[in-house]
Amino acid sequence: MEFKPAKKNVAMTTLMELTALLWTLYLVLLFVYDANFIGDRHAVSYIVAFGSLLWSLFLFVKLIRITKMAYAIRYAIPTVIIFWTFIEILGRWDVFKEI
Repeated sequence: MEFKPAKKNVAMTTLMELTALLWTLYLVLLFVYDANFIGDRHAVSYIVAFGSLLWSLFLFVKLIRITKMAYAIRYAIPTVIIFWTFIEILGRWDVFKEI
């Protein structure tokens, strides 16, 4: 009996990437926001904010060149999460008027 190699489980890989990225950025924001560690007006918070903006723009430029739809969706998920880190910090800086 021959065994075929298992196919790559793309959904599980995407789930693990999503979970790792979400928790990593969540922990980064916790440390950035906490005044005992860094504080939301510290230079490090500006580096995190604008670094995530530049990183997401770089990923977006690469994303628009992808022709396969399934791969593009998989690539778009972390791009949006990284961009949302920038939006979260802008909200913390009271740039937006929230309800």
